[in-house]
Amino acid sequence: MENVLFIAVDTKKKEDIKKAIAKVVEKFGKFDVISLNAGIHRCNTILDISDEELDLIIQTNIYGYVNTMRLAIPYMKEEGGSIVINASDQCFVGKPNSFAYGLAKGALGQITKSLSIDLAPKIRVNAVCAGTIRTPMAEKLFQDFANITHDGNTDFYWQSERENIL
Repeated sequence: MENVLFIAVDTKKKEDIKKAIAKVVEKFGKFDVISLNAGIHRCNTILDISDEELDLIIQTNIYGYVNTMRLAIPYMKEEGGSIVINASDQCFVGKPNSFAYGLAKGALGQITKSLSIDLAPKIRVNAVCAGTIRTPMAEKLFQDFANITHDGNTDFYWQSERENIL
């Protein structure tokens, strides 16, 4: 697997991103594809979110993406490539107890639109706007939602899509 390189990065830290990009450029000389997939979710509303929690979600879900692209795109400019932004169905729909996550994912939808214009025709920019996918983050979200609603049911996958509860 000589054409693959995995680097764990805290996308809230620009230095981590710079080091990872340097390793990619050292190994491959450029970027063909940037796939942005870092994200966190917390159950909250505008009335109960702390400043620290809001900052964490914005730093991870928006700044992490923006900083990665700002540092990596210069290596794509000449030959082009593709950027894939993992957004969410929350680019399009609001969901209860999802204030900060919805704010961040809505921003990613707009970032995708703007960058697709600014970087065309050399670099394609697309967003994946999936609904709820069974992941450890989603499992935690459903447990948190069950705790908020005092409902022991955490098997919300089918119900969440049908009733748009999350």
